[in-house]
Amino acid sequence: MPLEQSSSKKALGENIATEIEHGKDPKQAAAIAYETQRANDEYVPSIVECVPEHVTLATLNEENKKYWAHRGGEESRSEA
Repeated sequence: MPLEQSSSKKALGENIATEIEHGKDPKQAAAIAYETQRANDEYVPSIVECVPEHVTLATLNEENKKYWAHRGGEESRSEA
């Protein structure tokens, strides 16, 4: 029986079960099923590809400082 060509959790479980039924070790069956899932997963761009070109690391750092200052600064994060 061929493996389900999908990136869904249901297909992952079915593919693991199929491989185990065909005599594969459970760890090997999981590895094969995860590889099939990854191969069928839709492309998700990295964060670098999503940030506009005019935004620099310095700009992001400044925005991050403003965000944490508004939320109480470093001290409130370490107390949590």
